[in-house]
Amino acid sequence: MAIASLLAVTAAWGTSFVVVKDGISRMPFMSFMSLRFSVAFILLALMRPRALRMDRRQLGRGVVIGVIGFLGYLFQTIGLQYTTASVSGFITGMFVVLTPLCAWALHRDRIGGNVWVSVVIATVGLGLISLHGWSFGVGEAWTLAGALMWALQIIYFSRWSTSENAYSIGMLMIGFVALFFVVGTVPAGFTMPPTGGVWVGVLVTSVFATAIAFPVQSWGQAHIDATRAAVIFTMEPVFAATAGVLVAGDVLGPRTLIGAACILAAMAIAEFGGRRAPDVDTLPHPSM
Repeated sequence: MAIASLLAVTAAWGTSFVVVKDGISRMPFMSFMSLRFSVAFILLALMRPRALRMDRRQLGRGVVIGVIGFLGYLFQTIGLQYTTASVSGFITGMFVVLTPLCAWALHRDRIGGNVWVSVVIATVGLGLISLHGWSFGVGEAWTLAGALMWALQIIYFSRWSTSENAYSIGMLMIGFVALFFVVGTVPAGFTMPPTGGVWVGVLVTSVFATAIAFPVQSWGQAHIDATRAAVIFTMEPVFAATAGVLVAGDVLGPRTLIGAACILAAMAIAEFGGRRAPDVDTLPHPSM
């Protein structure tokens, strides 16, 4: 059930690239994202109001994950304004390679030689997709920064989530992300969705890719360690590219396809060939 739930979440996230890109092309992205996460938080709070009861430790962890999530979505959404949904999906998938590197840097988790091989291959793939002459595309650079945030989020979801607090952790993250985006709308002012189609995009991403997805992710990662979760999340760029081609009409040239293949290969090498991380139940988490 945990594996199936995380795969469903991955499909929702991957296909949402196209919806978000269309939405932010029609209204300011700060307004779009603040509405998306505010609606999601309200839905979650109405469904389980008791989940708002938490101690200071859990609240602090919610703030940390909320900041990471906000930065991830901010960087990724800025990047989407300058690149295609398909390319954004593949570069976002770099979090699978970045996850073990961040786990080593922050918690001294051991890194196998396969991870270093995957870093080299992923870097080649990223260069094929992102380099324009001698310059690195601005959209790809922002998207890569977002991938780093997703790597951090995976690590802390797995370290802090339990079956008991999974809903609260997911709701806290969404609530703080909503708050940060609402604050971000203050300088230019909040803008309502201009068309019914944009409203549909807001509701689809609010319900399926946010209100349902993050509590399910938190629950799933309470039963699966970060490495195994990252393997499942490698399907996100595949879903994103498929939706980009079928719905948005993205064109993937030979260079992009080769680069994407390199990144997917690097993901597989980093995770399937690596040493399995300790099961999440063996990690210290009194209350991700």
